[in-house]
Amino acid sequence: MADNFVQVSKSMESPATRHFSITANDSVPLAVRPRALYVLTTGNLVIKDESNVTLTYPVVAGQVVTFRAMYITTASTATVVGWE
Repeated sequence: MADNFVQVSKSMESPATRHFSITANDSVPLAVRPRALYVLTTGNLVIKDESNVTLTYPVVAGQVVTFRAMYITTASTATVVGWE
């Protein structure tokens, strides 16, 4: 398949080209650090960042969270997938 944008460099504003499942874990960082998170089910998304700061975000299905999370904790009730 032809890709007319193969020569264009990626930036944080570029659309994602890969997506992957995320399994919540409190101690193991995500295998791939996402460019953004896409919310599949409404609930609370509990994110730990690279400084080990943990915050809870109420999210709704269909929402895009533009945050490069290190961890999605098991306290999360929302289901998300990663975009890279």
